[in-house]
Amino acid sequence: MTQELILTKENVGFYLFLRGFLDIHEFSKEFYTVKVLLARNLSFQLTHKNGKKFFIKQLCHGGEYDKAAFSFEMAFYEASVSHPGFTPVAPLLPRLYHYDPVYSIAVSELLQGYRPVDLVAGHRPETAAALARIGRIPVHAATNDQRPPLMHRSEWKNNGKITQYILRNSSLQAAILGLNDVWDPLNILHNDLKPGNILVNKRGEIKIIDWEKMSTGDALWDLAALICYALPSGSSAYPLPVALRSYIADQSGPLQLLTAAYREEWKEQDARRLVQYTGLKMLTILAENGRTPGEGELRLATDLLLAPDRYLNFLFKNYA
Repeated sequence: MTQELILTKENVGFYLFLRGFLDIHEFSKEFYTVKVLLARNLSFQLTHKNGKKFFIKQLCHGGEYDKAAFSFEMAFYEASVSHPGFTPVAPLLPRLYHYDPVYSIAVSELLQGYRPVDLVAGHRPETAAALARIGRIPVHAATNDQRPPLMHRSEWKNNGKITQYILRNSSLQAAILGLNDVWDPLNILHNDLKPGNILVNKRGEIKIIDWEKMSTGDALWDLAALICYALPSGSSAYPLPVALRSYIADQSGPLQLLTAAYREEWKEQDARRLVQYTGLKMLTILAENGRTPGEGELRLATDLLLAPDRYLNFLFKNYA
């Protein structure tokens, strides 16, 4: 039986020594500092006086699903530097130095000088280019296709406010279920994309982190998630379609710059399902945060799902 190893502030330096990252003269505590990060998993930042810097993460209290997701994430990191098909995405990931599958420990580069992107105030061109690079990695088999939970009828059986709203609207149900017919499973999907998982430094260099929920799926789902987070504050309170008219028509707005990297490959059906995905992602976010959704939020999400063509003219007018 494998003895359990739990990293702590006191032993993480010794662990790096045992794995060859620090030599016998470097792992003494007087030569490095350790910062414990408040996170879902055990996370540490180790900075050595000789300039070495490490980020160490250990999965804790994880069931079999969490362990499998963590292992899948590490396999993606390793493939990004070893598999020719994945190397285009390597610059977007922190460098992985070591993965210990027995104790679920990962040692990677410490990203200093990076902060979460602000999709409302800026960083949209860099984010669009990074996302397009990921979305264009071909996958030949949908081995881990994880569709949004709300696309499954079985998920509507709980008593949440959003699922109750869906069950009261048969047209909305049909629109959501219809997305299964257009879902493209043969892409790399981050599946938890939000500004906090996209980091940028002063040079505009992007790093994308926290790939535990990575799967194969439709790359436009990630793009829809970012569009939701880029919506101007309070936009859901405006009459429709005025709610989206201003930022769709704005050449420097979030939708233009987030989708610019895709425009050469876009077809009208791609744009239509992106608009619908955005509506479904809005419902997903509302379901996850547990608060009572506003009437304007529900109307906006519903309109995107039921009447996507109302927004396509805005899209293609700016991309003509």
